Amino acid sequence: RFPKFRDAQSFTATIGPGDVLYVPSFWWHHLQTPESSIAVNFWYSVGWKSIFGLVSKIFQMLRK
Repeated sequence: RFPKFRDAQSFTATIGPGDVLYVPSFWWHHLQTPESSIAVNFWYSVGWKSIFGLVSKIFQMLRK
């Protein structure tokens, strides 16, 4: 039914205390924690161009 699914790539990341994981809209994701944790989700919709601009600005600020 979904022939392109066989070509899908998976990504693995290790997130530490105080880290932030940004998952773009419409991306499937699965999270596991080796111990108890608290997760906070924030969903918003401001348009695709605005989202990419915002993420770019945040990334640039974090690199300084």
